[in-house]
Amino acid sequence: MDLVRAGDMRLLQAGSALFTRGEAELLALHPQLPSNLYYFPGNMYDYGTAERQYVTVHLAAPGRLYVLLPEETAEPRWLREQFFKVREPLYGVKVRLPARWKLGGLESVMQKLMMHSAAERILVYKSKRLYRAGDVVHLGGLPTARFADNMYVVCAALDGGGGPGGEDSNADAAKAAAAAAATAQLVTGCDEWGMWLTRLLKSIRRNRVEDARALLDTDTWRQRLARGGALSWLPPEEVGLGESPLTSDLAATNNNVEMLALLVVHGHCQLSFRGVRLLVRRWEEVPAKDGGALELLLNYIRHCSRPLSTVACTLMALRWEVELRDRARTSSSQELRVVLRRFQELQVVLLEGLADVARTGGPDGSSSMGLAWLSGVLDPPQSPPPLSLGDYSPMRIAFEDRDFGFMASAVAEAYTRQKWLGVSYLLLTPRDGSRELTLLDPLVLHTVLHKLGLVDEGGVLSYLSETVARLWFLAWVVPAAFVASPRGRWCMRLLAGVCFIVLYNELLVMDPESEITSIVTLGTVLCLWLFGNLVEAVETVAAAYGGRLAKYISANPQEFFFLLCDALLLSLGVSYMRAITSTATIPLVIFMRLTLVWCSLAVPVFLKFLYMLVPLFQRLGPLLNTVYNMMQELVAFALPFAAITSGFATSYYTVHVALPGGEPMAFVDVMLMFFSAFLGSFDLHQWDDLPNPELRIFGITLMVVYLIIAGILLANLLIAIISYKYRPDQVAAQSVFGLAEVVDRHQIQVDCAMLCSPFCLLQLPFRVLPRGSRPAILPYTFYRLGLPPLEGFRPAAPHMATVPTGRDAVPQLLFHLTLHLVMLAAAAVAYFMLSPFLVVRFGLVGHRRVLDRLWGGPGSAGGGSGKGDGVPGGTTRKGSVSMASKGGHGGRSASGAGSSGGLSGSFGSDDPRPGLQRGDVRDPWKNVGSFCTLQGLPRLASLVGRVMAAHVVGLVLVLALGLMLFTAGSLYVWAASTMLALYNVLYEPLTRFGTTSRRAAYRWRRGLQQWRKRRTAVADNSITSPKDDRTSTDGGSDIGTKAESVDDAASDAGSTAASVGGEGKPARRRPTMTASQVAQRWNTLTKGAAQQRQRALTSGRYLTRQQVEHAVLRVFGLGWEAAARAEGADAANASGGATAAASTAAALRPRSAAVRGRAPASGPIVRFGSGVDDATSVHMHYSPHLNIKALEEQQAGRDLQALSRMASEAASAAAAAVAAEVSGAAVGGPAAAAVALRSAAAGDGAAAAAVVLPGEAAQEEPAPAGSVRAVDRAGGARSASAGLAGQGTTTRLSDDVQALAEALCRPLQEQLQQIQAALSSRLEAQAVELGQLHEAVGALREVMDASLTRVLDADEMEQRRRSVLARAYGDENY
Repeated sequence: MDLVRAGDMRLLQAGSALFTRGEAELLALHPQLPSNLYYFPGNMYDYGTAERQYVTVHLAAPGRLYVLLPEETAEPRWLREQFFKVREPLYGVKVRLPARWKLGGLESVMQKLMMHSAAERILVYKSKRLYRAGDVVHLGGLPTARFADNMYVVCAALDGGGGPGGEDSNADAAKAAAAAAATAQLVTGCDEWGMWLTRLLKSIRRNRVEDARALLDTDTWRQRLARGGALSWLPPEEVGLGESPLTSDLAATNNNVEMLALLVVHGHCQLSFRGVRLLVRRWEEVPAKDGGALELLLNYIRHCSRPLSTVACTLMALRWEVELRDRARTSSSQELRVVLRRFQELQVVLLEGLADVARTGGPDGSSSMGLAWLSGVLDPPQSPPPLSLGDYSPMRIAFEDRDFGFMASAVAEAYTRQKWLGVSYLLLTPRDGSRELTLLDPLVLHTVLHKLGLVDEGGVLSYLSETVARLWFLAWVVPAAFVASPRGRWCMRLLAGVCFIVLYNELLVMDPESEITSIVTLGTVLCLWLFGNLVEAVETVAAAYGGRLAKYISANPQEFFFLLCDALLLSLGVSYMRAITSTATIPLVIFMRLTLVWCSLAVPVFLKFLYMLVPLFQRLGPLLNTVYNMMQELVAFALPFAAITSGFATSYYTVHVALPGGEPMAFVDVMLMFFSAFLGSFDLHQWDDLPNPELRIFGITLMVVYLIIAGILLANLLIAIISYKYRPDQVAAQSVFGLAEVVDRHQIQVDCAMLCSPFCLLQLPFRVLPRGSRPAILPYTFYRLGLPPLEGFRPAAPHMATVPTGRDAVPQLLFHLTLHLVMLAAAAVAYFMLSPFLVVRFGLVGHRRVLDRLWGGPGSAGGGSGKGDGVPGGTTRKGSVSMASKGGHGGRSASGAGSSGGLSGSFGSDDPRPGLQRGDVRDPWKNVGSFCTLQGLPRLASLVGRVMAAHVVGLVLVLALGLMLFTAGSLYVWAASTMLALYNVLYEPLTRFGTTSRRAAYRWRRGLQQWRKRRTAVADNSITSPKDDRTSTDGGSDIGTKAESVDDAASDAGSTAASVGGEGKPARRRPTMTASQVAQRWNTLTKGAAQQRQRALTSGRYLTRQQVEHAVLRVFGLGWEAAARAEGADAANASGGATAAASTAAALRPRSAAVRGRAPASGPIVRFGSGVDDATSVHMHYSPHLNIKALEEQQAGRDLQALSRMASEAASAAAAAVAAEVSGAAVGGPAAAAVALRSAAAGDGAAAAAVVLPGEAAQEEPAPAGSVRAVDRAGGARSASAGLAGQGTTTRLSDDVQALAEALCRPLQEQLQQIQAALSSRLEAQAVELGQLHEAVGALREVMDASLTRVLDADEMEQRRRSVLARAYGDENY
């Protein structure tokens, strides 16, 4: 503890050392500071102190305190409460004092890394009040202890008046009164939005929750909220460098959860992931008056336009917090686990609703939910980085958290499988499976073969031919769309992996002595291949993860492990090559070890290839995940196993080494012996030869005990742990998740124009080329050349209107040079392997189809080729049904192999026309014997000849198809595709070079023309006069300038301008553009409009408010219905309909069955946490709207209060009547008194009955205050009437009187119940009608907004198109 006296304080001036060891020196003062400012230096060694009374100041005279705080240091709470920042009076800029810092080496480096500015300056804080003599002020420490924090300096300035009663004290009192008046006018003085927003942001930054709450209760905010103004985003001038533009992040930065809840609930601010992390981390501290953490998040999900992203972020924050609490063991995570399970259920329900929307249409009435829409919902673009929760990608979060439940949904699976095929391929194959003669069907070749009779409708041959047809379609028709898909990139990786495995195995089996040249060649190729793997990893980290290696490792641990193996294999390969070529001298022992490690790395090489086959085999991914999880558990199991085995081995080794007669063994051998015993290989008789029997008994006993502990207990524990990791119920979800990871990894390559190793090495030299695009060639141009539309069919795929050029076209060129050839060769080989079966099928059965189509006949329907033609998935084939000639019965002529109709038509048909069949249902082999007769031999010879001829025709047909489609045709298509890809690669650099050359040539020609004009002018100078010379020179200069401008415009427009001479003046022509430039400009506009539509899809609402509320209600219970409706009533009240909304909200609140006067509705009451996950504390503390019982009790209390007032009025009237009767009975005699007494008793019973109405409610709820007063009034009336009845006479109510009272009370009770039931039903009906009208209005509003947006977009596109065409063709009235 240091004691600083007033005399020890120093005057603050330029050059003052602010800290005890001279860490900072003040360079200059500010005019706002007083001249008599004294300070005592701060101590840097007190960094991070959390003392609440770190500095105690005893004031002997009136004065103020000042605190000098470095700018990068976090403001403590006590400083904001007792001091304020000193600002300049004109613009309100903070006063900053320059200082020179003299820190140590490490401290200086840390300060430079943490500071935002080049030199840290010092802020000045001034105390809010003027302290008097004798006051004691306590200043706290700086508990944040960040690396950029420094200690503060305390300064003091005495009051000029010398005492509290001087002028300065009076001025300070006036300032205090003015400040109090300003604080009182904080709520009423906020008339302007700018002033209101400034005060609110100031309150948020200073953690003044009550001031912010008061500002949010003003009319300024209510009017702004009614007009739709948002408070979510900060003004641009309030956002600093590197800061978040969200208002809620101001509270999250200060770790003020109360302020954050206030902004979200009452300010309707958007949340960031940082804010959600704060809410989850301080879950129990969220104020109950703001609904608690759970209700706050659920309300936010109900109102946000992208609930899936919000739920995904909440799940990620909950998982992180649960893991953090379990690891730190500082607080319980049970409640968060329950909430986590509920939010997972909510995500499943929302995904089901999204699947319904994808099937039926969106909220705006659209019914086309394709891959682009799914991509905008599930995986929106993350560039620029997301800010609010709705900007995050649920797919990215599922990848990070390995959320198999998300991938198990139908929407995620459909999106993954569609993305695997590629956008272009899906658009180019919309007729897949229709079996039509169109290039939009991948089975068009199979349809041709079927129509020619080469394949049947089903069976093995049809399946194999379909496979060949799809492979041919990929290689022949859509090669560009195939390579621009994740599937195409994966196929190239598979090809590279197979080649690498072959190369690696070939290198391992070679003899280093006899095949050294081949080893060096293959080794060099292998090392380059491994280096390509490293290059590919670097490109992936730079493109997908922004250069963050840690994020890449955490997201892909298996890939990082394989990358390390590749790096080790590369280093070993280089060392191996240097050793066998004698470039480096390596000892034989080290060379042998290198060879052993080189060969042992074959295991990860083949394991990497196994991971590569995940998309090919569906169940391979879950099995590999299970093995990976088992390996993790095995690592955790290795520690206790190693400790126990080491303990037994140490005991055995020590005894046998120390005692004579033991069995000398190395410690490693002892460990191996016990490990073999754990695996089941042990022998208890191995110690029988020992001379010492005690050692033999010791060894047997030790081994038996070890087998009991390790072989039985630990082994079964390991089996149980490994069995727990195998989850058969998650196989499907894990399969989809594995496929999604592969798709995402290869989609990055498609988007960034990358390839796998070793193709990435071949792509490196082309990185210097520019990137660009050109208009795609129309399909008709390819048709004229006998080619398929190699650059897409534009009516089916409008986005393929442009083709990438430059370095972006290199992957397509490498594909044509490698994988495309393999695909064409594989299709040709598969086709020619099937060709014998096609020929046989055509010769036996298929030729009849051709004959039927050529000649036609009865039942062939004119030989027309139908649309479906009897193939699977199509309609019935025309001409396949023939009418019988007798009996009027129709029979279908068989067209497949082995059909009875075909055989009967062949053998027993009397129709002279060949190939026609008759639908005969008789036995086809019945007339076979007739062919063995003399008369049947000619028929048999005719049949055999026809079959042989059909085989010959089928052979010719198959060879012709093979020649046109699989050999010469394939080579032609491959050559055209390769040349086109090469043209695309060279298009951009050659175009730019040509443009530059034309501009340079034009400048040279223009300079030459100007030089010639100047030379001609000099030559004519001697002939013309000075005046004429000056005139002609000026005119020539003007003409040259005009011609030059015309030529410039023509050159810029890409066309030439013609000049027509007329009186020495060239005719100027409007610049025009070429057709290619018009198409490119139009494609650019179309692409921009498509991007705008994509952004609109990404930011739009894909689930309606009712769907989200239904999902929340389904997961979290019925209490949310009351909360939502009550909120709707509050909104209606704020907009002006206070009375109607309040009555509607009251009618919609749940009531008990006793108050309604009828039995409760059947069905269980759904509450949050019911069942196995019962955790009522989740919503009982901070979620009042979720407690249905409390709502019912409150409403029942209100109803009983109303009934009590009615009962009190009835009791008062009854008492008055009784008093009148008793007064009359006093005159009439005892008989009248008895009647009056009975009447009083009846009135008392009626009053009592009115008090307990209804009877069932009296058992559940205590009687309200009104009912007690009613009983008191009835008792007073009864005592008054009894006093008037007689002197000293005590009368009891008999059973008859009580029965009479009940009979008189019953009609009133029934009438009240009927009235209440009628009112309740009417209010409920009105509430239902209002809810339906509200939903209808909301749906109509969404539809109108969507329609208006589409109309505006179409109008804008039309205007742009007109302007482009007008500029292009020079017609302003186009």
